[in-house]
Amino acid sequence: MRIKKNIYDMLKEKSNDYWEEDSQYSHWTNYYIPFYKDMLGEVLDLEKDKLTYDNNRVVAKAKKGIDKIEGYTFGGDVIINIKNMPDVYKASFDYDSKYNECNLGIMPKEGNLQGAKKRIGNDWRFDLFLKAINRYYIDGDNTIIEQAKKRNNSDYTRNVLNFFSNKIASIADADWTDVDPKEKIYNFTGSLYGISREMTDRFLECDENISAQDFYILIKDFWNERDINRLQKNKKGV
Repeated sequence: MRIKKNIYDMLKEKSNDYWEEDSQYSHWTNYYIPFYKDMLGEVLDLEKDKLTYDNNRVVAKAKKGIDKIEGYTFGGDVIINIKNMPDVYKASFDYDSKYNECNLGIMPKEGNLQGAKKRIGNDWRFDLFLKAINRYYIDGDNTIIEQAKKRNNSDYTRNVLNFFSNKIASIADADWTDVDPKEKIYNFTGSLYGISREMTDRFLECDENISAQDFYILIKDFWNERDINRLQKNKKGV
């Protein structure tokens, strides 16, 4: 039987260029682990020696015994893909690196939410992605499920959305059905992006025809909030 190599063997064997930029080991050790440890440490194996790989991506796995997402793999994800923006929007940004750490998050491979984010907002209109998730939570609108569809993965998508509709801090005794639908999107964005209710509301209230300048301000504030949270976590040694 073929034994899968561990992450350290793969790091020795493969050059840094082999790995997808948003899921390189250095991003995990310098950013993903300290940023997400207090938010997702109860559900993901975020210790350095527990990381593994999926093809050319470094990933973390959901821990055993975690209802709904046991064994799911979480990899890096570019939140706002600047390169996909129309020129009039792209021109407002003072840099074009999409791999700044305040623009990186981790998402489960199962459920294909990354694919839905690309289909709904071409991977840069993050507000449209969050609105689609909120509509699913509030009134059962299946747009996010349909846009995430890849083979027969609808159950995985629902599992991910339902799991992150709950506050992870109370995971041990969570009742997945006993959550106010209006609170679910805040639990989702808090756990997967580490942002406040206020920032989440700004995305949900974003005008579909938002100007390039206003969108620039929104995204810069989003990045600044995540960067402040990162610095606070690093000070605490989380």
